Amino acid sequence: MLVEMAVFDAYGAGFEYVDPKIIEAHNHLRSYLRHPKWKGPPGRYTDDTQMALALAELLLRKPPATWTHYDVARAFVGVFKRDPRPGYSGMFYKLLQQMTSGWDFLKMVRPFSDKSGGAMRAPVIGLLPNVSEVVQVARFQASLTHCTQLGMDAAVASALMTHYFYYRLGPKHELPLFLAEHGLCFGIHRWQGHVSSQGHEHVLAAMTAILDNDTLEDVLKACVDFTGDVDTIAAIAGPAASFCDEIEQTLPAVLLDNLEDGKFGRDYLDGIDDKLMSKFPRPGKAGEGVSEDGDEEAEDGPPHYHCTDCGQPVVFEVGDEPATEFSNCPLCGGIDSVSVVVEPDPLISELFSS
Repeated sequence: MLVEMAVFDAYGAGFEYVDPKIIEAHNHLRSYLRHPKWKGPPGRYTDDTQMALALAELLLRKPPATWTHYDVARAFVGVFKRDPRPGYSGMFYKLLQQMTSGWDFLKMVRPFSDKSGGAMRAPVIGLLPNVSEVVQVARFQASLTHCTQLGMDAAVASALMTHYFYYRLGPKHELPLFLAEHGLCFGIHRWQGHVSSQGHEHVLAAMTAILDNDTLEDVLKACVDFTGDVDTIAAIAGPAASFCDEIEQTLPAVLLDNLEDGKFGRDYLDGIDDKLMSKFPRPGKAGEGVSEDGDEEAEDGPPHYHCTDCGQPVVFEVGDEPATEFSNCPLCGGIDSVSVVVEPDPLISELFSS
């Protein structure tokens, strides 16, 4: 997850707000491009991945239900102090240089932006197994810097995109419907053209890239083709797309091989990914099973149930299935939130896939 995010971020970083002619000439995925304004070699990830890494490490250290503003602020300051890197806005970078603690962060940052900072770092929050917790934690971490409705909604949408694919909650063309069910009407239409600094634009563009493409490399190329703040579009799209079963997981080896691999580079991120996958196990694909001789085969069994509150599949023992159409969720305690999974209405599916 973080490795893919870093690749998408580092590749997009070379094209952030550049002339569209540069994108047309160099967006070929054969190498990283050094941004004309940045020093250092290409292939380095930016603040997008670094702040997501801060949240990932915090997830591994402490249950998110116990997080405080200080915990999150200290995590953000800590990853920057140990590994300063470009990508942050000029003013924010200067503030981080002056900070020595999480308290400094809370005192010095004015958290009223509606831009993309809360969303760019939120995909890792999508690994939490409960939808309501994803929403709560995504908003909470965003509130430190983007305590506005647009800023926090974009963060929630970014996290839920990854959650939707990680927990295999449905086909990719129903992702907009899933977000709409949770009060986030991102994606009723496809995004086209330049993306500015507003968080909702990044989410729409990232979603469009995922919905319109079937390989990971095509998703990345599409993110850059939008023009504008393309590294953040890519940082949001990359983790979600990397878990989508309908997207072929192809990335050019040259991008993986040439991603930075210093102290907090590719191998470090890969190690954090392994720990995250262990802490938050991913369910198998629907219908997968193992026969007596060890071969995979489709399972025939009772109806599949799903909770609309926590977003998780619910398994009942044979004979203990609910007697009514809706029942309470044994996982999250949701009232009348569990029902049988049915095939989607073809008219609704067509609406969101067109």
